[in-house]
Amino acid sequence: MVATTKRTYRSALRARQAGETRRRIVEAAGSLFSEHGYAGTTLAKIAAEAGVSPETVQAHGPKAALLRAAIEVAGFGTEGLDDAPQQDEAARALLALSADEMPAAVAAYLRALHEAVAGVTRALVGGAANDPALRDYQRAMVANVREQWAGVFTHFADRGLVRGSQAFDDIVDEWCVLAGPETYLRLVDDYGWSGERYAAWLADKFRTFLA
Repeated sequence: MVATTKRTYRSALRARQAGETRRRIVEAAGSLFSEHGYAGTTLAKIAAEAGVSPETVQAHGPKAALLRAAIEVAGFGTEGLDDAPQQDEAARALLALSADEMPAAVAAYLRALHEAVAGVTRALVGGAANDPALRDYQRAMVANVREQWAGVFTHFADRGLVRGSQAFDDIVDEWCVLAGPETYLRLVDDYGWSGERYAAWLADKFRTFLA
């Protein structure tokens, strides 16, 4: 019994240590991708930033996978597009709001999300141009986000709150472009908009889709 308890403890300790190492590597990768972009970040630099060996980073790589992890952790607190509890909780909270409350709440949520992932999003956009794995991930992420917003607009349409003068799919497509990270980066990073101005603009755009 004592030997079994010791083995269980050691196994749990190793799991915690492995999780902590993974967290340090992903956080280091996110910081470097945000500062230097995808091309300017190497596994060796990530290892130095995380305080681990290059071999350890390689075991958690490749580089594209670390960028994916950094984006998901920065945006949703966990890795995996299909396993993000914060994402699900946010969607449920938004669906509980009235049509009057939702535009400002949606804009505030997206502002906070884009602020959190702005640096790694730029790295993704740059890296996807030349890395097929990142390009596939970007496409999957776009499809996942569209599915989420289609669910939100379906909920509102069922309540008669979405304008009927435009095709439903067109509404979802247009909103995904307006609310997407590339639009945020263009307006805030490139054109110098404040976060407050971006959120107010986005809330106004959301209202145009409501009946």
